[in-house]
Amino acid sequence: MEITKEEAIALVQEELDHQYPKFSEIDAAEQVVLPEKTMDFSFGWVVFYGSKRFARSGLNLDTYTRKHGTEVIVADNMPYIVDRQGYLCITGKAYPIEYYIEEHRKNVFPGWPNGGAEAILQVDMSVKTFASTFNRPLHRGKEEGMGWFSSSFVELDSIGPVVISSFDHIEQHGAVVYVDRLIDEGFAEPQIIKEFGLKSGNIVWRSRDQNNFDSFPKY
Repeated sequence: MEITKEEAIALVQEELDHQYPKFSEIDAAEQVVLPEKTMDFSFGWVVFYGSKRFARSGLNLDTYTRKHGTEVIVADNMPYIVDRQGYLCITGKAYPIEYYIEEHRKNVFPGWPNGGAEAILQVDMSVKTFASTFNRPLHRGKEEGMGWFSSSFVELDSIGPVVISSFDHIEQHGAVVYVDRLIDEGFAEPQIIKEFGLKSGNIVWRSRDQNNFDSFPKY
């Protein structure tokens, strides 16, 4: 089910509250969405944010930085892209927002060819490390009852889309790797190990060893 613009803005604020600790005595440390800067696109929205002090000031970014410096508003340069299914894509500060919008358009998850996925590996690699290493987008999502998770994906010629994902509260246990539900595990596993540059010590869990998926994000 698609979300609305208002729900997208609220979702980003929820993520900010989750990521940035609140210090009542240091109001500038609290990050808030800047709804008036939200940009609309066919795929969803680009949602900007900054410090609460900046938002309350009513000043534009240039005027504020001249008066107060940049130490509490650098986040304003790192908006979230939110798609209509409620997934957040983290951008960056290295390029203008137009670059990240175009990258998002080119890197939309294609979906599972056979309508679903199976978890086949758990590895001691963080999703953030994976996304950085393979120059892939980093996404954020929230699952009812389990909380926030990070995910990224890549398409391999041999097996199609591969997703790597982990919940925030168990991130220290590594990330889970998913493939299309009809891909043979015995074929997919060595392909992933080779493409990801994994060694035997990097493998925490194999689906062929046990069948407990309760703590994994659902795809």
